[in-house]
Amino acid sequence: MKSYLKQHPPFISIVFIALLLGFALLVAFVPTISPYLILQKSDLATPTHWYKLLSYSLYIKGLQNWLVQSIILLLLGAVIEKQIHQPLHVIGLMLLSSIVGGVSFMLLNTQAVPLASPGMIIWGYSSAAIVLGLSHWYQSESAERVALIACVLLLLLQVIDFNLTVFLSQMVVMLVTGALVWLGYGKKSDKSDK
Repeated sequence: MKSYLKQHPPFISIVFIALLLGFALLVAFVPTISPYLILQKSDLATPTHWYKLLSYSLYIKGLQNWLVQSIILLLLGAVIEKQIHQPLHVIGLMLLSSIVGGVSFMLLNTQAVPLASPGMIIWGYSSAAIVLGLSHWYQSESAERVALIACVLLLLLQVIDFNLTVFLSQMVVMLVTGALVWLGYGKKSDKSDK
């Protein structure tokens, strides 16, 4: 896997991981900033708070959480960025995942539970990696197949820590991003593989 990452460094994912580290340190040393990052159900009705549809994805509490999510982003990013050669499309996938996940969460949330985590971006990445991995399975390297299997395991582990609102929001993110990635990149492999 190490040699695979050297051959296919996921630059955008690495930049995002560094950004997450910066925000993790900021939250640790300036905890009063947290309310400005965390997404609340009431933020949907307040247009001046819509920036939180992006900021909640930058909130990480603790370096252990940062490390785990960074590893996931690095592995999935390597698969995605190798197949999606346009950096703006990868950035768009991240932004779309954050916004769709945030709006879904606010619409489905029946309690005053906040959302703060890059988890929706990770689920968008997971969906993209699954679609790209399956549509390019026979051309994939073994490291990409391992990342795809890890994605499926991640999905199964989500059921253990079940929160219906978060789970449904994650499924919306996966469906939207998966469909868009399939339309943009999944079908191309059918023509190019023959």
